[in-house]
Amino acid sequence: MFLWLMIAFCCQPAISVTCSSSSCFQPSYCSQYMYVPRHKNRHALLAASSKQHEVIITSNNEQHNDCGDSSSSSSKTTSKVEQYMMMHHHQQRAKDLVTMLASDRTWRRLSHVYELTIAAAVSNNCRGNSGGGTCVDVGCDHGLLAIALASSGQFTQVSGTDVSPRALKDGAMANYERAMSLSVADIAVVDPDGLDDHSLLSSLPVLQSQMEFVVADGITDFEPGQADTICICGLGVYTILQILCPDSSHSSSGNDALSVEANDHNLLDRLGCTHLVLQPTGTDTRPRNMIKLYDELRKIGWGVSEERIEYISSRWYITTSFARSRSLVGSAENDFFVKMPGESISQFGANAQNCTNEFEDNVGKDLVRMYAIYQNYVSYHKEFLQEELQVKPSLYENDKRWLQFCQDQGSQ
Repeated sequence: MFLWLMIAFCCQPAISVTCSSSSCFQPSYCSQYMYVPRHKNRHALLAASSKQHEVIITSNNEQHNDCGDSSSSSSKTTSKVEQYMMMHHHQQRAKDLVTMLASDRTWRRLSHVYELTIAAAVSNNCRGNSGGGTCVDVGCDHGLLAIALASSGQFTQVSGTDVSPRALKDGAMANYERAMSLSVADIAVVDPDGLDDHSLLSSLPVLQSQMEFVVADGITDFEPGQADTICICGLGVYTILQILCPDSSHSSSGNDALSVEANDHNLLDRLGCTHLVLQPTGTDTRPRNMIKLYDELRKIGWGVSEERIEYISSRWYITTSFARSRSLVGSAENDFFVKMPGESISQFGANAQNCTNEFEDNVGKDLVRMYAIYQNYVSYHKEFLQEELQVKPSLYENDKRWLQFCQDQGSQ
């Protein structure tokens, strides 16, 4: 359970900034769009804001550290229920925000990324990283995920990055400005029952104080402590690997060989990154591509912690959360840690049957829904591979591994 401190503040008036070196002061607010050098090859695109805001953020929740230290099973059960309610509250608020700025379809695609990223913040908080740490949304484009994460108040800083300044200005910054101008009437259209405590409106100054958009190519320009959790969605598997392991060579020719070297974890370790939340583009979620992603990250010490799946407009979106495990470095064959795409999802049906109370039942319904989506994913790709065999002499090795996994799991 989490304590939301009472916070009251007013925005400072717009200020001008001059920089005489590669590193300069970053203001909270600027009078116009401007690039402010943070360090070499990195610039922050900051929002214009001349309005004065005052807000008090409150919650009925008391502080509780549910990190396995509960003195009794009953108190731990209570904390899980309360944690679920808190997470549900945040997720509903994020859904309202993204739906207002874009569409329900966009939220459906981003909701699992949001969920697992917030879970990473909770994990970081349990490990003593005050405030949930920092988060970077790489290739943020329209900025909706970064905006939703920043408005949650679960991170000390959220950075949305893109290699294109125009994408940030026309997409992310435009959505940021729209978010900051929302009113009670705007929110009532989407969620007429969510206005009792004006929680969404109260989150906007938090968004303003914790959000930045950065022109950057990948994560190489960030400093230690600025990327505790890294999110990447909407990019291909090989592009994701190039961003996370820029010194490695990654072929998209279908070669199954592992190409990441064990020492390539240096960049992520240098940043102090603890969690990765990845959602490859819906056209790149074939089993062999996902296996490539899992294999190479495992080899540099990243193991799968959670998986989610969604099906939207004839595309599957698999979202995976990875956690750092030093025991995995250099290992591609440790059976305990080897995770095939969908391995945890394949257990969702059984897990849903073990629900014992109302909040677990609500979670169970979503597990059953994702389990059904995963079964369709399996059936489709098994049929696809059978068709491939008719025109090819053999399948890629990773395709064979996946089919064997499905056979072992008894997937139909």
